[in-house]
Amino acid sequence: MQVWAALLFYENERLRNLAGTAEYRAIISVNRATPGTLAVGGALLHEPVRSSNLRSVGYDQAERVLEVAFHSGGLYRYENVPAEVHVALMMSSSKGGYLAQFVKGRYRYRLISG
Repeated sequence: MQVWAALLFYENERLRNLAGTAEYRAIISVNRATPGTLAVGGALLHEPVRSSNLRSVGYDQAERVLEVAFHSGGLYRYENVPAEVHVALMMSSSKGGYLAQFVKGRYRYRLISG
């Protein structure tokens, strides 16, 4: 368990050092994702997030698509979302607050499931 915790700490530090770079944007949404984090009904690998409202977030940089799964069961797909918005969402201390302020109402979306 200590080895796993040390590896996770190293990986998080490495990602922090890359924040804002093209390499960071390319790896952030798939680096820690596994097939088990694929959101039901979605097409993207999702990374679980610590949030009272959001369950997980997925992002496709090539398509500029952001998927957000909520604890309530809803899964939404936002279109034409810049990679910088995804990175900022993932780094935000309040995922729900960031989503409400900088994503909702700014990008076209559709309900995937829920």
